[in-house]
Order: sequence, then structure tokens, then C-alpha cells
Amino acid sequence: MRRGGLSIATTVKLTKIDEKTIGAILNEFRIVSADVVIREDINADQLIDAIEGNRKYMPAIAVVNKIDSLNDEGMKQLQMQLRSSQAIDKNEEAILISAEKNMNIDKLKEKIYSKLSLIRVYLKEVGKKPDLQTPLIMRHGITIKEVCEKLHRDFVAKFKFSRVWGKSAKFPGQKFKIDHKLADKDVVEIHLR
Repeated sequence: MRRGGLSIATTVKLTKIDEKTIGAILNEFRIVSADVVIREDINADQLIDAIEGNRKYMPAIAVVNKIDSLNDEGMKQLQMQLRSSQAIDKNEEAILISAEKNMNIDKLKEKIYSKLSLIRVYLKEVGKKPDLQTPLIMRHGITIKEVCEKLHRDFVAKFKFSRVWGKSAKFPGQKFKIDHKLADKDVVEIHLR
């Protein structure tokens, strides 16, 4: 803002930083008049990074390998260390795996898949059965337009309508326009002109 001072609003309870510290950090960056909205529980370093715009925080997963080499006592000690560790988000648990013995690898794959917000979209040709073996992997919140762009650059221009089977449709084979948002495991049939 041109003037009016600092207005700091939060949508969550801040436990790692207070408003006085936020004001002091903003003042150091010569930001004296601004509306600031904080939507997650951040610390001072994260606020500085957001102001500078030089870092992007990515979802992370803590994974511990070689758990097959631990006995019961070692496993209990490891779990106690992980619970008290500051490196691991308190809402997330570390995934304990053994790559050699293939233990919890499927659990790790599912966690990676969900952290990256990926969905599977199955494609179906007109008059044929859907290909349920090879999904198109896309980000959550994608539209039919983005699927068309991924398949062929001419599909958007030639798009007529689509039929969708799955969670995003009210009934099987429902017709949709190009801006329809898809859900995980939807089957899409694209009709072109």
C-alpha cells in the first residue's frame, strides 16, 4: 500500500512467530505499509524467504532405510528418536523401509504419489474399452483441456465434447465441455470434430 501502516492477518494460529517479529522483519526489508495475510503456521525464516521470493518449499517425506537390520529394541529407539526429532513434521510419520527386503515399498510409493498431488486418468477410444493398464499421470485439479494438450496440440482446437466415467461425473458416460475438472481414476473419452 502507499500508506496506512502494516496490517497483519492470519488464517491459522501462529506458534513459531509473533506479530511483533513479523513487523520487525518487514521493517528490515523497508516494508512499512502493507496488508499481510499469513495462511499457514510459519517461522521467521519462511517469512523472509517469502519476502525475498528466492525459495520454494516442496513437500517432503522422511524415509528410513535398512530397518531389517534393527532388532525390536533398536526399532523402539529409532521410533522414539523420530518422534522427538525437529526435522520431521509432527503431523507426518517417517516411513520405515527395507529396500533389500522390499518392506513398505508400496507404502512409500503411495506416500510419494499423494504428496505430489498426482491423479490417474484413463483414456478410452470411441467404441472401444478403456485402457486401464496405462494411465495418464497428471496433477490434481487438471481439466480435460490439459489432457487434450498433453495428448496432441490439435486436440484443443478440434474438441467437440468428452464423456467421463468416474468420481467427477454424476452418472457414467456423462458429457462434459473442455473445462471440466477430472478426479483420480476417471475414464475420459474425447470426441473431436
